[in-house]
Amino acid sequence: MGYAIEMFFDGVGESRLLSVWDDFVRFGATTMRNGNARPHISLAVADSVDLPATRQLLSDFAQSLQPFELTLATLGWFTASEHVLLLAPKVTSKLLGLHERFFERFSNVADGVWQHYVPATWMPHCTLAMGLSATQLGLALDACQSFRLPLACTVSEIGLVEFSPVNDVLTVSFGE
Repeated sequence: MGYAIEMFFDGVGESRLLSVWDDFVRFGATTMRNGNARPHISLAVADSVDLPATRQLLSDFAQSLQPFELTLATLGWFTASEHVLLLAPKVTSKLLGLHERFFERFSNVADGVWQHYVPATWMPHCTLAMGLSATQLGLALDACQSFRLPLACTVSEIGLVEFSPVNDVLTVSFGE
């Protein structure tokens, strides 16, 4: 089992991203929806966490934030033997600062932090589909032609999920 800290979109943004995930199912792509996930941007991933301390951290951190707009501006993919298709947000100093502030605290309550999420290497993204063959990647890119970018979304929640499979442990709205 692993744990991820994820930022979630408001209902409008989430619905739009879920519809993209649904479009990909028609050509056999594995979306995050297959694993019971919600559209999100991961702030951190670790092998294990101190659950009570992480719950407190999320509650405190969410209280310090208000919902904010994030612009998903770029369609891209991580290359590997099986491709991961993603939307990348416009990276701002506000987003990087939020991540750095959160990560500084999170590293004190987590073990086995995944290096892709360390501030110096973090590449914020919203996964659309993963495990794509080259053929599926082409079909997914074609499907994205109708998906108008940039997409302005409101980030309104932060949560702790356990995976795999995805199990929501805690979700907290910003400003609460």
